[in-house]
Amino acid sequence: MMSGDGVQECLRLEDLQMKCEKCFEELYECPDCKGQTRTSLLGDLLTCSTCRSTGKLCPKDGGFWER
Repeated sequence: MMSGDGVQECLRLEDLQMKCEKCFEELYECPDCKGQTRTSLLGDLLTCSTCRSTGKLCPKDGGFWER
């Protein structure tokens, strides 16, 4: 994004952080799947029971952070 004076504005890291939809705590990467739950190298769908295949965990709600 460019402002009027030509200086590029950077997105704040806080704006990029995902938050829990229940308690609004910042989510962190699942240690079991390392956030890699979409597809494997062979094209198979990877699943993780710890984060419910989202790749993110809430410190309070765990893998149940989505409403």
